[in-house]
Amino acid sequence: MHEEIVESLLMLLMILPGALLVIAVGGWWIGGVALAPIENITRIVEEITASGLDRRIPSGETEDEIGRLIRVLNDMIGRLESSFQQAARFSSDASHQLKTPLTILQNEVDGALKSGEFSGEQIPVLLHLGEEIQRLKSIVESLLVLSRSDAGNLHLENERLDYGQLINELVEDTRILGGTQDITVDSHLAESVEVVGDESLLRQAILNLLDNAVRFNQPHGKIRCGLEREGTWAVLTIFNTGPGIQRHHHDHIFERFYRVFGDQQTHPKGFGLGLSLAFEITKAHNGRIELIRSDPDGTEFQLRLPAV
Repeated sequence: MHEEIVESLLMLLMILPGALLVIAVGGWWIGGVALAPIENITRIVEEITASGLDRRIPSGETEDEIGRLIRVLNDMIGRLESSFQQAARFSSDASHQLKTPLTILQNEVDGALKSGEFSGEQIPVLLHLGEEIQRLKSIVESLLVLSRSDAGNLHLENERLDYGQLINELVEDTRILGGTQDITVDSHLAESVEVVGDESLLRQAILNLLDNAVRFNQPHGKIRCGLEREGTWAVLTIFNTGPGIQRHHHDHIFERFYRVFGDQQTHPKGFGLGLSLAFEITKAHNGRIELIRSDPDGTEFQLRLPAV
């Protein structure tokens, strides 16, 4: 009897590892088969962005819980797509419709100033109105570009550009802008660097960066602008000796209407769209823009575009 028990235990010990292995392999295979649809759904949903809301998860013909989950997710994505398109159309249409009356107002104010029919006390009021109208026009034009970018309708008039010459022209404009604060603008621009892009939009993006470098600088400060070619990239760096951006702002500076310096008295002309506009324009040109560093010694941005 004792020998039979020992033999049974030995046989069990021999069979048990094999049985456990079979159970483990079977559980792994069943788990993989069961979780494969979930992993597929997760992968597709992760790839859906604001510019790809027209994508849907393949549903097949299953009527189980997975199939119901896919239908619910597709319906939700469809509602998001509809709402997003409606918001983008509203922003685009509103911006477009506002351009005409603002242009008319600007022309009326300019005409009133040229007429000479107003007294000395009224002229500053008209000048202030003209500045505010111009500011509104800038906001509307920025919103129009952003809304077209959101809707995937930002049309680029691409051409081959002498990037160094383009930046040099903007640097000269920056020297004029910084002259009132005695800001020194140095530039080191590599020659024969060319890019393909929309000249008007690229001017707008780079000028926004340079304008920020002037406005958020210190009196008698400095701006350094450099252009070089790194492999297949044309790399533009813009540094200014401003007060620096605190670290908790770094993740938000490219968001729309986000203002790092909220004091309207200190920085009355900013409305929080310059960096977000530069970001969208750069992205449309298959490039990228990023904050390289910002500390009490200064702030440096880098804009990369594919070089010809």
